[in-house]
Amino acid sequence: MILLLLSLWTDEITLGANHVSFLPPASSNAVGEDNGNALITFTTGHTNPYLEIYFAIIDGSGTVLRLVNVSRAGTQSSQWAGYPNVISFDTTYYFIWDDRRISYHEIEFQNEVYYRIFYPDVAGGIWLGIQNATSSDGEWSINPSAAKLGDRIYVAWEDTREGYDAVYYSYLENGLWSNAFKISGSIYYAGYPCVITGNSEVFIVYEEVQDSFTQVRAYSPVRNQYYTISTGGEAYSPSGSASGDEICVVWEQVENGVPRIYSRVFNSTWGQAVKLTISGYGTMPCVTGKDGIFYYAWVEDGNIIFKSDTSDSRVMNQLSYNCFNPHVYALDNGNLFLCWRGYISGDTDEKILYMV
Repeated sequence: MILLLLSLWTDEITLGANHVSFLPPASSNAVGEDNGNALITFTTGHTNPYLEIYFAIIDGSGTVLRLVNVSRAGTQSSQWAGYPNVISFDTTYYFIWDDRRISYHEIEFQNEVYYRIFYPDVAGGIWLGIQNATSSDGEWSINPSAAKLGDRIYVAWEDTREGYDAVYYSYLENGLWSNAFKISGSIYYAGYPCVITGNSEVFIVYEEVQDSFTQVRAYSPVRNQYYTISTGGEAYSPSGSASGDEICVVWEQVENGVPRIYSRVFNSTWGQAVKLTISGYGTMPCVTGKDGIFYYAWVEDGNIIFKSDTSDSRVMNQLSYNCFNPHVYALDNGNLFLCWRGYISGDTDEKILYMV
């Protein structure tokens, strides 16, 4: 069904036209769904000079059904929020993001990871309070990624508690957080994790400096195993998705000074890396899976490129330019949702643009 809809995209639509809004990289799971509608969470400068988290629900025609602030609550305000994630299940939304929150009496200079629960169908929408997902230890906890498997919500993030950037994860189960587990081994740098869950698999992919260059690595909490995903040279910007228990990871890898987009699929074992780009500068890849087919988007020379396992690549943006940070999501009703950051003619503010 999805294949039939590829030629029936809506026009390019601007979200939050009256203020600066932007998406995180695809390592943050910022797009989900609820009853066939796209659910997107993003950062906005609506309350300038602060950055806050909002979410929107968008139907199959591209109409915004709901637009709500996530990170504003109580006596503390969101000062520098980013990297939002959304998980929807059992008529409940979970939002996870990093933030530097301020009160009237103190300022915390480091970002920590926070989460908040929303019940959309109760009395027009009921919020619980904002809670810490990481400890306020005076160090930076940033760039979170979150996904659900069974009753657990896995969260991975970049942390400086040992004096350098490393990747940690924990999980929320029955309202309680597990201990934080460090998974990266480099004493130089590891960051930008992405959590990917399938029917029974969990992988955390991330960048890590090993052997004097940056690689894309993966860790499976289920299998307690590590994998090197990239195939040589500098590699960055990993993200991924699942179709059943097939896990697809995409990343950018530098070849002869030019970044190319690669993909690799796990199905009991890791398959061979597949190059998705041949010409152009391919960066910021993302992927989504449905019914055994994976759909990809990335940035190439300032444009948003889309392709699938069964279709050739095509340029998607027509009105926007200087585009980056695309996200693509396969909805259960057969639609695809594609969004990105970019600019439109006559407006100097950065916007979120999307198509269904």
